[in-house]
Amino acid sequence: MSSGRDWVAIRGAIHIHSDYDDGSGSMDEIVAAAQEAGLDYAAITDHDAPYARKHGWNGRHGKRLD
Repeated sequence: MSSGRDWVAIRGAIHIHSDYDDGSGSMDEIVAAAQEAGLDYAAITDHDAPYARKHGWNGRHGKRLD
């Protein structure tokens, strides 16, 4: 039975830690790797967000990560 909905497949990573937390990649490296892998989104889930914001990483703006 059809639901009458059109489904769209998207690819992404839903749990990434950067080197602002306990990960090993910088924000720039994570964004570059996600783009190289052809991901539609990447969710950076650092626990220490104030430190990242202090260094200019404020989240999503339009279609790019800043």
